Amino acid sequence: KGKGWEAGLMTTYFRYADKRLASSSATSTANFTTAMVLDPYFKAKLGPVDLEGEAYYMSGKVNYDDARSYGNAAISDQAIKAKGLYLSGRYNMGPAYAGASFVYTSGKDPSANTTNGQDITGGMLASFGYTSDLGSDIWSDYLPNILLGADGDPIHMYIPIKGKAVSLGQSYDNLWLYNIFGGYAVTKKLSFNAKLSLAKLDKVYPAVSNSDALGTELDLRGEYKIYDSLSYNVGVAYLWTGDYYKGTQTVENVSNPYYLMHWLILKF
Repeated sequence: KGKGWEAGLMTTYFRYADKRLASSSATSTANFTTAMVLDPYFKAKLGPVDLEGEAYYMSGKVNYDDARSYGNAAISDQAIKAKGLYLSGRYNMGPAYAGASFVYTSGKDPSANTTNGQDITGGMLASFGYTSDLGSDIWSDYLPNILLGADGDPIHMYIPIKGKAVSLGQSYDNLWLYNIFGGYAVTKKLSFNAKLSLAKLDKVYPAVSNSDALGTELDLRGEYKIYDSLSYNVGVAYLWTGDYYKGTQTVENVSNPYYLMHWLILKF
């Protein structure tokens, strides 16, 4: 730590041992998996400017049980490799502020041979459900979007596609996300903010979709502090849907969803 800044390095070690299946008629993929994560971060305040960033690199291996049987074909040991980056800057102007942020999390190479020691995943969530107990995002205090993110309940949001429905939920693996944002405090109790976000995939999986474009989202929010520890919030989101949600059918007519929500936050 120093005057107006701090930096650090966090490490996480994962160890997971999967049991063998008892049934002789079942397919067993018992394995012993280990991985290490290196996670440097920094925070800095330079006059009216706030800066912060975080990165991670994950490396490990899945060692399959040589004694597995029950009709399961041989599976070679597999590697785990993942990386990500988060950067954010904010300029404070009295009761107003403006800024931008960026998120990258790696995706799995769809052309990789996953049975001969190649990457089995591109992201930490796919490997270990990393921070899944804190929400769908890697950085638990980073809530980038109402629809394409962990703020709100995206798992229950769907995009209409000619009588079908496609879930909006997007975990923070395999992602590029760009945000610009701003806000204004009308009084000590009442404030508003807005955010415009562009999201796309890092890797495209041809069996799922022909496009990497998730879409562009506009979020508008208002917050009223009833008490110091209790606030009432209103949020409106609109998504200009990307072609990713068309799947492999390029002629699909994809609608643009919108979302209106309100909620209470109690801090203690």
